[in-house]
Amino acid sequence: MVNNVIIGGYIQKREDLFRKVLEAKIYVLPTLIEGLATSAIEAMLLGLPVITYATGGMPFLNKDGENVLMAPTGDIDFLVLYMKKMLIIPSMLKNWQKGVKILR
Repeated sequence: MVNNVIIGGYIQKREDLFRKVLEAKIYVLPTLIEGLATSAIEAMLLGLPVITYATGGMPFLNKDGENVLMAPTGDIDFLVLYMKKMLIIPSMLKNWQKGVKILR
């Protein structure tokens, strides 16, 4: 996993941030407390698989396994398992994006 994760730090310009997001393969939101994550909605609109915890408003946003993969809240091992599956199994990533309206 180490070679697949980029922690970019602070990005000042909106255009640079948008470009970085478009380079991503998956979007991971490892938050334990969340109302309704606008960033997760934006990632879905861009066709990125969203991996997060089943916390706050996330379960109401979409169906687990359809638009988002939700690990039990606080279960880091489950969250990592979803990330590995998305990055190791190319067909899983392709199937995920199939039929998704991608705004790229």
